[in-house]
Amino acid sequence: MKQPDRNIREPYAQIGDGQEGTAVQIDLYRATSSGHFDVLKWLLDHHPEKCRINEGHIEASQNGRLDIIRLFYESTAECYPRRAFNSAVAAGHLDIVKWICERRQKDSPPGQAIDLAARNGFLDVVEWLHTHTSEGCSTFAMDGAAENGHFEVVRWLHRNRCEGCTSIAMDSAAEKGNLELVKWLTDNRKENCSPDAMDLAAANGHVDVVKWLHDNRHEGCTVDAMNNAAANGHLDVVQWLDENRSEGCTVAAMELAAANGHLGIVEWLHRHRREGCTFRAMNEAAGSNKLEVVQWLHAHRTEGCTTRAMDTAAERGYVDMVQWLDNHRHEGCTTAAIETAVLGGHFEVALWIYQRHPEYDIADALKRCSNAQRRWEFVEWIYSRHPVLFELHIADRLLID
Repeated sequence: MKQPDRNIREPYAQIGDGQEGTAVQIDLYRATSSGHFDVLKWLLDHHPEKCRINEGHIEASQNGRLDIIRLFYESTAECYPRRAFNSAVAAGHLDIVKWICERRQKDSPPGQAIDLAARNGFLDVVEWLHTHTSEGCSTFAMDGAAENGHFEVVRWLHRNRCEGCTSIAMDSAAEKGNLELVKWLTDNRKENCSPDAMDLAAANGHVDVVKWLHDNRHEGCTVDAMNNAAANGHLDVVQWLDENRSEGCTVAAMELAAANGHLGIVEWLHRHRREGCTFRAMNEAAGSNKLEVVQWLHAHRTEGCTTRAMDTAAERGYVDMVQWLDNHRHEGCTTAAIETAVLGGHFEVALWIYQRHPEYDIADALKRCSNAQRRWEFVEWIYSRHPVLFELHIADRLLID
């Protein structure tokens, strides 16, 4: 076997006994994570008393390294921690699952490892655990398999286990747009779904699932369906819900659509719905740098915005947004706009606001800035680019602690 090179061995000769155990443990973890078998073998041979391998078990199980797991066992003969076994199950490493099961204590309490394997779609692991161990499962198994689209696992659990599922199974399948699984659960299970099914399907733009749930189930939806469909830009879903459902939406629909830049939906809601919006629509659109939406709201709605619009735009460095708001709106900003612009490194924005609003004390704003290094960076920046302005308007009043 190839010996680890001197770069690995020599550090242990240069550190004290109090630190050596920590160094060995760090190297053990790194070698396990990287799969360096020869390094692990050397550490276990030369520092067995300092090798705590529980975390190593888990890492090797996750990575499918049966050779490393065997090495650990041969070196210590320790029983494997439950987390290591669960890690192998969750990662679908059936060879490791079998190997650990053959060697773990016979009186080890059974767990619910099938839940993990089912959720991640490892049907071979599910079947083996079911047949050869006392490992059980819960409704999390079928719920998780349904959520992640593992149809074959769902059907196997239905045929071979009695735990069943909850409404989460169909809700999750609808959320992911898995109409085939939604239909199957309706035909074969009795747990039903909740209004979350249509709400989540609508939010994710799965109009075919929304229509099917409407035609074939009775749970319906809530205002979250249209609100979140609008937020995520699914105009076809918004229109269908408007025409076929009675739940409607709230002001959140237009506000979220505005925040995410979906101008087409904002316009449609303005023309076809009565809920409208509040000042949050323009505030959030400004904070997301959706200038076209802000301009449209300014021209077609009356709610306006607050100082938060320009403050947030300044904080995030949206100079075009800051300038447009200052030129076209009357709300203005607060001194926090300068402070947060400096903190974010948006020096041009901070300077522009100060030049437009000299009534704001830039020295005070800088002193309130929580990052001292950023304050000095701004001072150096403005002095190097605008020395006259610095000398006339800032230097004599800038007393930074």
